[in-house]
Amino acid sequence: MAKNFVSKLKKYVQDGLLHIFSTNVINKIVSLLTNVVIVRIIPKADYGIFTYAYNIVTTIMVVSSIGIIPAQLQYGCEITDEKKRMQVEKTLFLIGLASNVLFSIGTFIYVTFVPLRVPESRSLLMILSFLPIPVYLYSVLNTELRIMRRNRSYARSTNIQTVSYFVFACLGGFMLSTVGTSIGRYLGYVPAIVFAAIIMRKSLKEYRKIDGERHIRPYLNYAFWAVMTNAAASLLYHLDVWVVGMVTTDSNTIASYKVATQIPTALAIIPVSIITYVYPKFVQHRDDPVWLKTRFRKMQFYMGCFNAVVAIVLVIFARFIVTLIYGNQYEDATLVFRMLMGSFFLSATFKALYGNVLAMLHKIKANFWISIVACVVNIVADWILIMYFGSVGAAIATITVVVVESVCTGLYFRHCLKVMKKQRSESDLQPQQ
Repeated sequence: MAKNFVSKLKKYVQDGLLHIFSTNVINKIVSLLTNVVIVRIIPKADYGIFTYAYNIVTTIMVVSSIGIIPAQLQYGCEITDEKKRMQVEKTLFLIGLASNVLFSIGTFIYVTFVPLRVPESRSLLMILSFLPIPVYLYSVLNTELRIMRRNRSYARSTNIQTVSYFVFACLGGFMLSTVGTSIGRYLGYVPAIVFAAIIMRKSLKEYRKIDGERHIRPYLNYAFWAVMTNAAASLLYHLDVWVVGMVTTDSNTIASYKVATQIPTALAIIPVSIITYVYPKFVQHRDDPVWLKTRFRKMQFYMGCFNAVVAIVLVIFARFIVTLIYGNQYEDATLVFRMLMGSFFLSATFKALYGNVLAMLHKIKANFWISIVACVVNIVADWILIMYFGSVGAAIATITVVVVESVCTGLYFRHCLKVMKKQRSESDLQPQQ
C-alpha cells in the first residue's frame, strides 16, 4: 500500500502537481512581500488613495471579462474535436477582449468626468483604467496552458508574472510613488504574456487561420452564470469585514478581525492548487458518474486529512503564530483565528471541491443561487451575531455560511450523480439500432 501511494505521488509530481502547488505558495509569499514593500516606500496618505483607486479597478475586473475565462477552461477541456474547440475559444477570446476594452474605456470616461468620493484618486484611476486588458490576456494564455495540461509551463508563467510584478510595482513605487507602482502593475504582466505566447506560438498561428464559432450562445450562457457566481462569491468574501465596520465603531476590533482572517484566507491556496490540477481531468470524465464519484471521494479524503493536519497544528499554536507574525497587540485575535481555521477546514475540504465539480457539470446556475443564499445568510448572521459577540460573532457567521454552502452543494452534487446514473442505466437498457 505504501509503495502504491509513493508510486501515485511520483506520478502526480511528474504530471505537474508539485509545480502548481509550489507556484501558488511562492506567489502568495511574493504577493505579501510586494504589499509590505509598497506600504513601506509610499507615504501612508498616498497609499490610502492608491488602495481606494486599485480596489475600484479590481472590483471592475471581477465582471469585465464577463465570465469568459471559466467558459474557456470548461469548454477547452470538454470539446474533443480540435477544430471545434479552437473555433469556440477564438470567439470567446474576441468577445472577452472586446468586453475588457469597453469596460476600460467606460471606466476612464467615468473617472474623468464624474465626481469621486476621493478626488485625489482621479489621476490614478485614469492610469489604472486599462489594467483589465493585460490581466485578461495573461489569464487567457495561462488558461490555455492549463487546457493543454502543460502544468510546468503554467507554473513558470505564473512565477514570472509574480516576480516581475514585484520588481516593477516596487521599483515604480520607489521612483514615482503611486503613479510608478500603478504603471508597474501593467509592466508586471508583460514578461509572462510574452513567455506564454512564445510557448504557445504554434497554437496561436493555428488560431489565426480558423474562423470563429457562429453558434456561441450556449457558451456565453455558461460565461454569464460564471461571472454572476464570481461576483456573488467576491461579495461574500468582503462581507464580514464590511459588516464588522458597520456594526462596531472600535477600530481595534476591526483590525484584529482582519488580522485573524489573513492566514486562513491565504491557506485557500491548498484547494485552489489541487483544483487547478484536477479540473481538466474531471471535465474529461464529466459523463461518467462512477468515475466521478470514486475519484472525488479519494480526492476529498486525502485533502481532508491534509487540511485537518494543517488546521489542528495552527489551532494548537495559534497564540504563538499570531503574536509572532503580528505582534502582542493582536493577541486578542487568537480565538477568532482558531475559529476561522475550523472554517478553513470545512471550506477547503467540502465547499471548494463541491462548487468546482458542480461548475464542471454545467451546474453553474446552482452555484450562483447557493452563493446568493449564502450572502443572505451571511448578512443576517453577521448583523445579529456581531451585535452580541463582536468579532467572535463574525467568525461564527462565517462558519455557519460555510456549513450552509457545503451542505447545499454536497447534496446537489449527490443528486446530480444519481440523475446521471439513472440516465446512463436507461441508455444502456435501450435496444441498439
